[in-house]
Amino acid sequence: MNILIVEDNKYQLENLKKMVMEGLGDHAGNIYCASNISAAKRIFEEDPIDFFMLDISLGYESGLDLADMIHNTKTYEDACIAIISAHKKYENRATEDSKCHVFIEKPYRKEEILELVNRALIHHLEKI
Repeated sequence: MNILIVEDNKYQLENLKKMVMEGLGDHAGNIYCASNISAAKRIFEEDPIDFFMLDISLGYESGLDLADMIHNTKTYEDACIAIISAHKKYENRATEDSKCHVFIEKPYRKEEILELVNRALIHHLEKI
């Protein structure tokens, strides 16, 4: 399973990556990391991504704009996307307008991330 984490805060990015690795456990997977939209776009255009974890605030960019870009890419029309953000006010826009599957509010708990990865892994294994 290939997972792309997009987070502009280096500490948060490393923390999420460690949690995702723990959540994957023995299941093989690649974890890609990006801190902005252009880096994320390069990754998902070059490598197939099964699950996206996006922060809303990416410096001067928006993770919701990235979610829309992902869904507007033929390969990822039905992509599974989780938004992780401190901005609860964007939850409806994320889940309804941008068709993201999950909204997790910061500060998140480790258990929430592990459960999220577990659900994504189950979904991925059901598809193959």
